[in-house]
Amino acid sequence: MLLNVSSLLLLLAITALAAPAPSAFNGSAVIPDITVQQLQAAAPKICATVTEECHPAADAIKGINTAFKNYGLEKLGQKAALLGLMTLESGDFTYNVNHFPGRPGQGTKAMLMFPHIYKYAWSQPDLTAEVMRISNGITPDVGFGNMDKIRVEDQKAIRALVLPEKYTYAAAMWYLQNMCDAAMPRKLADNGFAGFKEYIGACVYAGDVTPDRLAKWCATVKALKPEGMAAPTECN
Repeated sequence: MLLNVSSLLLLLAITALAAPAPSAFNGSAVIPDITVQQLQAAAPKICATVTEECHPAADAIKGINTAFKNYGLEKLGQKAALLGLMTLESGDFTYNVNHFPGRPGQGTKAMLMFPHIYKYAWSQPDLTAEVMRISNGITPDVGFGNMDKIRVEDQKAIRALVLPEKYTYAAAMWYLQNMCDAAMPRKLADNGFAGFKEYIGACVYAGDVTPDRLAKWCATVKALKPEGMAAPTECN
């Protein structure tokens, strides 16, 4: 009996030595298109059926992957940060407009505030003319200090322009590339949690990384990272 136990312990030790150690987390790793299974792991409450605001994972993933490609974002750290942001802001993609507390101009899966909604819609060539018509020719100098010059019903109408799948899933990517410091995409790829923290504080202006934001980021990182890569220490 003693021999058997000793042999088992020896076998376990040899197996442990033979098993490759996980590689360190690398947010700069280029990762392929996100799969439906990965999206469901990152957003487990994503809609199973189509609603006015929510699309099933198989449909949502098409818009998400297209947006990452269109905005040149292919690194793990970039995709995890933006997908984690969207899952939190939209309630696992359940909502497309702000319901709590119900800001009239806020929406998309990234829940952009109206001044950013306005700039986003205006920046899309096939929407610019309609934005100008609705806002009576106001150019994209709309900010938080003067957005009340656009009526609430017009804010809602402009927001509605960017709620279709083509735009709503790309809002976070547009925001990163157009409203953040030019170095932010690189920082998200290279700086791990520190890059994500800077993105939330200095780009999204949402303050510190709260426990719910950290949980969403970690869930997304774990869903997207290659097999054999360790998760960031903040997620252990």
